[in-house]
Amino acid sequence: MRRPPGLTPPPAPPPPPTPPSSPASSTTRSATKRARSTPDASSSEAREAATTARKGRSRPADPSPPRDADEHLTEPILLDRTALRGGGRTAAPSEPARTSSEPTRSGRSNTDARGTNGRDTAGRDSDGRRSGRGSASELRRAVRARRRYERQEARRFTQWSRRRRISWLVGLGVAVGLVVVVLLAAYSPLLSVRTIEVTGTSRLDAATVEAAVSDQLGRPLALVDEGAIREELSQFPLIKSFAIEALPPSGLGIRIVERTPVAQVQTPEGWNVVDPAGVVVQSSPQQVPGYPVYDLAGTQLGGAAFTAAGTALAALPADLLAQVTNATAATPDSITFTFGAAGQRVVWGSAEQSALKTLILQRLIATQDPARAVEYDVSSPESPVIRGG
Repeated sequence: MRRPPGLTPPPAPPPPPTPPSSPASSTTRSATKRARSTPDASSSEAREAATTARKGRSRPADPSPPRDADEHLTEPILLDRTALRGGGRTAAPSEPARTSSEPTRSGRSNTDARGTNGRDTAGRDSDGRRSGRGSASELRRAVRARRRYERQEARRFTQWSRRRRISWLVGLGVAVGLVVVVLLAAYSPLLSVRTIEVTGTSRLDAATVEAAVSDQLGRPLALVDEGAIREELSQFPLIKSFAIEALPPSGLGIRIVERTPVAQVQTPEGWNVVDPAGVVVQSSPQQVPGYPVYDLAGTQLGGAAFTAAGTALAALPADLLAQVTNATAATPDSITFTFGAAGQRVVWGSAEQSALKTLILQRLIATQDPARAVEYDVSSPESPVIRGG
């Protein structure tokens, strides 16, 4: 039977490819043969070899070819359009495209052809250089961003410690500044002593006291010599105590507490005016008016009996003390004194409750005639007694 012209028989199908022997199977057969041929080998080694062979045989080789990094080199399979037109017959796979290294019909390779054009090679080189520069700049930007982030995180985690350190430094700076300012102000000539003010004097002359401590003029207030002032003021018997105070910006104040003379004592040299403690306040060759005469009567000046009598006399008001002519105390509990022209006598007792006894004595005197010689007993202020008259 003749075929119509123009129809060609379809090509015979290619024979199925013979699968190459895998290394795993050959390894298995060799291991099995070796195990059978060497009966003297240990059974453990044979089992290990057989296990290795089975593992290699159980893992089939990957039929897919390895992917190339440059996927554009893999050429797709082209179909013959003529075969597709003719009755649905599929043509055999066309010949794979030649690679750049395969020579062309003209005797030059594709690489040479593209190289002669210059566009592809130059483009790839320029793109490579551009991508390299871009990658380097991106890397530098990433490094800078990372460092900036790390610095921000470090500042965030150390914020409290930095604030505490700053607070300590600021406080220390303020304290040091204040100390420096105080030292400069205290030791500067602007705060030197220019005036001395003496207060608390009644019997003493304030000008005399100021003249005694005038050597402190011109000194800074912080360098005033208290020892020198104490030595100068010790020359005044009437001064019981004193206090020094600064009067900025250039004043020095001295507050004086005078001694209170209460009696006078006769001595071979004359008369000594003393305070309740027996300290001599004034000396005179003659009797000093206005102060009672204290009769020691076998006691000593400054003893317990004299101190008790001096305390009782110091509790009397000035007008009543001026009327007292005599005072005596053999013991601290037997204080007596006389006052007035009529020689009225007062039994005081001890120095306790001297303020109350003074108030009661004044009221009792107001009820009696000053010309009458009476005795007022206030040793027990709750029950006073008037005798005589």
